[in-house]
Amino acid sequence: MQDSIALFRAFEARGDDVPAALAEFERTRRPGSDELQAAAVKSTEWYETVRTKLHLHPVAFAYDYMRRTGRVTHEDLRSRRPGARRRLRGAAAGAVTDAPVEMDQESRG
Repeated sequence: MQDSIALFRAFEARGDDVPAALAEFERTRRPGSDELQAAAVKSTEWYETVRTKLHLHPVAFAYDYMRRTGRVTHEDLRSRRPGARRRLRGAAAGAVTDAPVEMDQESRG
């Protein structure tokens, strides 16, 4: 859908000049496309090596999975689940306990 909108806007800006409109479209959409493709490659690589991660504690495994593309950072995860900070800190350090995740009211629901 975003590509359709960008293509429409490129033609709005360049009129009937198809080569110029397509060049404008590529100029505006290429960076996002390249970033998404790079994330897909990293995700594929993660899946290709998943056997090497099966020994991880479930929380550490989930942490590694969520960060597999490089598009989600430790800080992103902390901000999304404020009540799970201690567990995420442990997962990042590779030292996760079996203690339950503490959730604040906001995270519950």
